[in-house]
Amino acid sequence: MKFFLKNNYFSNHKKTINDLESYFSRKKLFNLFKRKKFKYDYELINPEKIFGDLSKRIKCFLVGDSWENSVSAEVIAFVGFNDWKWGFVSKYFEGSKAIFFKRKASSYEIYQSIQNFPVPVKKIVVWGYNDPRFFSFFIKKMKLNVLRMEDGFLRSFDLGASHATPYSLIVDGVGLYFDPRSESEIERLLNSYEFTKKNIDDSRECLKLLHDLKLSKYNSQGIIQRDEVDYKFSRRVAVIGQVDGDQSIRLGNINRWSIEQLIKLAKFENPDAEIIYRPHPDVYNGFQKSILKKRRVAKYCTIVSPTSNQIEFLNSVDHVYTITSLSGLEALLLGKKVTVVGQPFYAGWGLTDDRVEVPRRNRSLKLEELFYAIYLKYPRYLANINEAKEGFIATCYKIAAERECAFYKKIAVSDFEIFDAKQKSIFWPKFVLGANKSPIGINGIDFSQYFSMKKSEIYKKSVFLAILGKANKDEDRDAFILKYRLVLSLSDFGDVLSLVSKYFPGEYLRKHFSWLLNECGELEYLDYLSKSRFTVEKIGDIQEEGRNFESAAMADSEKINLYGLFLVFFDNKNYHDALLISEKLLLNGYSGYSFLIKLGNLSEMLFDAESALAFSKLCKQIDLFGDNRKALLLEFKNLPLEEGLIDEIELIKSIFLSIDLNPERISAFAVLLKKYGLSEKYINIIKSSIFLDNEKTVKKSQAYLEVGSYDLALRVAKNVIVSGDLSDKANIAYAKALFALGESEESLRILRVAKDLKCSDLVCRELVRQLVHVGDFGEALAVIAEAKYRGMAISETISIPVYLGLGQIEKGYSQYLKSSFRNDLINYFKDKYFVDEELDCENLLIMAVYGPGDEIRFASLYSDFERDDSINSLQITCDYRLEKILSRSFPNLKFLPVRRNREFSKNYPMKLYNELPGSELCVVLDNSALPHIDRAEKIVCVTDLISRYRKSYSCFPGRAYLISDDVVTASFKNRLPKGELLVGISWRSSLQNFSRNEHYLSVEDLMPLFEVEGVRFVNLQYDDCRAELEKIERYFPGKLINFSELDQFNDLDSVASLMSSLDLVISPATTVVELAGALGCETWMISNSAELKWRKIDANKTDVWHNSVRHIESDNLGDKLGLVRNLAQSLELFARENLISKEVIYA
Repeated sequence: MKFFLKNNYFSNHKKTINDLESYFSRKKLFNLFKRKKFKYDYELINPEKIFGDLSKRIKCFLVGDSWENSVSAEVIAFVGFNDWKWGFVSKYFEGSKAIFFKRKASSYEIYQSIQNFPVPVKKIVVWGYNDPRFFSFFIKKMKLNVLRMEDGFLRSFDLGASHATPYSLIVDGVGLYFDPRSESEIERLLNSYEFTKKNIDDSRECLKLLHDLKLSKYNSQGIIQRDEVDYKFSRRVAVIGQVDGDQSIRLGNINRWSIEQLIKLAKFENPDAEIIYRPHPDVYNGFQKSILKKRRVAKYCTIVSPTSNQIEFLNSVDHVYTITSLSGLEALLLGKKVTVVGQPFYAGWGLTDDRVEVPRRNRSLKLEELFYAIYLKYPRYLANINEAKEGFIATCYKIAAERECAFYKKIAVSDFEIFDAKQKSIFWPKFVLGANKSPIGINGIDFSQYFSMKKSEIYKKSVFLAILGKANKDEDRDAFILKYRLVLSLSDFGDVLSLVSKYFPGEYLRKHFSWLLNECGELEYLDYLSKSRFTVEKIGDIQEEGRNFESAAMADSEKINLYGLFLVFFDNKNYHDALLISEKLLLNGYSGYSFLIKLGNLSEMLFDAESALAFSKLCKQIDLFGDNRKALLLEFKNLPLEEGLIDEIELIKSIFLSIDLNPERISAFAVLLKKYGLSEKYINIIKSSIFLDNEKTVKKSQAYLEVGSYDLALRVAKNVIVSGDLSDKANIAYAKALFALGESEESLRILRVAKDLKCSDLVCRELVRQLVHVGDFGEALAVIAEAKYRGMAISETISIPVYLGLGQIEKGYSQYLKSSFRNDLINYFKDKYFVDEELDCENLLIMAVYGPGDEIRFASLYSDFERDDSINSLQITCDYRLEKILSRSFPNLKFLPVRRNREFSKNYPMKLYNELPGSELCVVLDNSALPHIDRAEKIVCVTDLISRYRKSYSCFPGRAYLISDDVVTASFKNRLPKGELLVGISWRSSLQNFSRNEHYLSVEDLMPLFEVEGVRFVNLQYDDCRAELEKIERYFPGKLINFSELDQFNDLDSVASLMSSLDLVISPATTVVELAGALGCETWMISNSAELKWRKIDANKTDVWHNSVRHIESDNLGDKLGLVRNLAQSLELFARENLISKEVIYA
């Protein structure tokens, strides 16, 4: 344990050492630190831990989680596998216990080991034909089934020789697909499988995706390439090369065709066609010998490099000749004519031009049927072993993402001068605009595709200036302006000329200015002059002939100072002045990644989403990996919302790329899918993507937490720490995983130790969060105090629960006055925003904030506002969905409905907000509120006022204050069954991630509740929960009533009437519980955290905000099983007490 003992973290805290020792045995530690690491790494299980003294008989290696997690799983022996494959192979048989033998183990060693193994071995899996000598003899003696495994047909981005993880594998219990000497499972499938309409539909969908993404078995070719084949002027016939010793050649080339003979055959049968020979990459690069001599076939064909993209190459030809190559299948799927002279598994089904028969193949198939059997029925996909279609789709996008990632990495290490003109026109941003790039010659680069968007005015003007700023002479600037000036509006072009004339004056500008005057026309020109930055003197200077022009370009120190001023303007919401400064910087060559990202953010704030999106794509070209992948985040936030403008395939590919780079953000991508109506189709697919590798990183641990794989998150986090990473992020990942698994004491101990060693804001925030969850508010307050003492910024979202938990209600709610968003509002609205001590105002506009649940809860203050004599005239903004019920409940108040939103969507389009001074204000306002703000004397957020009216528990009235619609309520009562106990139920928020989910339940958690007799449940879950409702109906038919026509997300007034028709409402702390409580409905708030503890005011656990609400908790906070058990017991008692009265009423 020297690794641990030399480290202060562990030497000072021996318990952590002991915990980790118990998890990682000495043998495991040896394996972690001494054995070589693999791309798909794994841990060897200590057999002594599983079998005790019996482990001495074991002469093989135990791999996989099932050894520790499953008692009854069957044992499978794996033979002939290189050790780098052991990790992923065991995953393909997850649920079984895997034992591996060394690659060169003899048949007798394997036999003896299996015979002596402490538990029976049920199957043997062999890689290909890697059988040791006499293996078949011993197999017969053991009477075991033998399966054979090989790579699938959509394998990976990189070659197997690089030890890349195969995302699909073949497991065949009959033979192997490349061996036509005997039958295989794929041949049986193709001969006899009955294809359904769904099979064909799935096949078409998947085949289209394969082609759209241009994928083949391996996909590392052609990341950056020059055109290998010239333009096509005649029919083109391709001959596909293979390695002479390849298994499929040795076994399937029964007539012993050589590649030379195949080339001659292609030429003979196609004398007028262009014959292209594409060698196998290993042969082309000299890694494998070949009997083919280039000089002997040069007169028959053109030899091309196999480094170009396989699918692009096949698309460029009309006809393919092959012996047995898989490329023949890929060409066939592209609709090409394929001639085969061997016996590949895809031949003999009526789709290929076969020169040799396979008598066993006696069926004609359609292309979709062939594809379905080969790609969706025969292989297993690592992304989803049980659902081939989902596994296939996830694999396609994963490979496409890896290819794009490799593309950007390749650009990053390439020399710009190696590229041809076409490539330079694609890759120039990295080399022209990247940080610290000197001016270069820009002639010869085609910039047109970077100006092709119709709108994006900020982006086009900025990039125009940035390119001019990187030109190294006036001739280049002149040529660029002449070629691209039409991409700018006339006013923007005039601004550009003004700036260029200041910093790079010259005779060359005169003709451009003359063109501008001519384009404008006299009246338009005069109007333009009044608005532009030109002056009469400047125009005269530009037109003056014979002037000696001198460059006035900025010095580096001036640029740095000006950039500082840009940031000041940006932070103070003075976006237009920030934009003016940015233009000067760009023209003076200041155009690095971080600055351009900032301009994208500025565009976003000014509602120019097209520019923000364009900046994100430009920055991806400069540095995909820069600043924690901010370019990708900017891209996702500004994707178009209009129908037909979003490319589904490109969106999902970008999501997979982002998950590859930032897997911990997977929950955010789930929200993005929901935004575009793609959640049902892709949510499981994107979640599966994080299981396609076995990376041991902090980010992966966080990702596993987000998808609920807590055990895996813990194992990964432990591995990270044991490997020597004791960073704050590693400690937090470890602590979070422990906390998720209910080990809160150990989690808190780890965080306390980490804080003592290095008091960082990351550790303090997580420590406070967990302390609040367990109810230790005193320590949480001490941590906050220490953090503030050390100069850390602690947001109100962290401090408010702490003060409230301590019963310091006024202090808690006064934290809203310190929020960063309040400061933003003050920057936007200046003196209009209320900041005074005394609330003495003639005309006040109060702005509701956050979600509808918060708004409903804080609406209990509206009666206080009515009674406050210091407010003479009052108007309150409200979520448009709450206008009806608020106006009915507070008839003397004026409500201004607004459409608050977190981000733009189809229901919340940008046009509703684009007059606001900044897009971040969409969370509180829309355009309709601006005239009311102008008329108001002061504006203020409702959260600023809570501490004025709710200083202590005695200040909470607790009574109902919302009134439902009597007519709609009566209608629901008539539709609901009589004489039964009706209980409304909701179980989670519509927003989900790891930190939020700890407060919510799943339908699986709730199953014991539905077993309570005498109760009919009514659905109050307010988002798309069809799958969950179907599950409840499947297990408890008729137990849950759902009004499918009721839009519970938008029609909150009708939801209020439905609640008023029920006997009881059960919900976690969401809009449902706040609305039910505000209506005075009897309600149970299910709570799994001490964060809500302060809201209980008596022994009955009555809620302080809504006295009709009662808190239901588990005996041990965080125990969801205990919570549901207590909830079910309470409901049984409630049912017994209330059913009698129901029966009397309806008797």
